[in-house]
Amino acid sequence: METIAKSLEKILDDLEAVGGIELSAIVSRQGLLMVSKDTKNGLSTEAFAALTATLYMSAESTTQRLNEQEPKSIVVETGDKQHGRSI
Repeated sequence: METIAKSLEKILDDLEAVGGIELSAIVSRQGLLMVSKDTKNGLSTEAFAALTATLYMSAESTTQRLNEQEPKSIVVETGDKQHGRSI
């Protein structure tokens, strides 16, 4: 039987197979890093996890104030489409 961690790692492996991914992670709402893949070596996955949680909580707070549901996804892109970041 496959563990939860292995299932989550498979999701990141499938994402990495698409190509162009520098860092991918599955992070809890509280910022707990569950699994990550760093293809560039040296990027701070812990900092990425914390920033992701902060961004999610901000988006969640905003949608609650607008009487909307929780956000399904959050996308952050840099000016250069080749270096976009999706969270």
